[in-house]
Amino acid sequence: MNSTEEESELKKLKDLEKSVELMTTKLEDVNKELLRIQKGFLNKSLQAETLIKLDKRIKTTMEQFMKILEQIDSM
Repeated sequence: MNSTEEESELKKLKDLEKSVELMTTKLEDVNKELLRIQKGFLNKSLQAETLIKLDKRIKTTMEQFMKILEQIDSM
């Protein structure tokens, strides 16, 4: 591998690291929302709708993690 290829791969890794950090932040936000629901801070009438939205956010985040893993695997 020459220097240019190494730099390119290193940049890809740094970009992936930033993506993982962003995904981690999203999951932490979901966790905070779940804790609020568990502690009763959200009106019961809104809980079901909020849980559906959180489920979608979790699934989207999981898909993004899978894409990141695929990118790492292809390196």
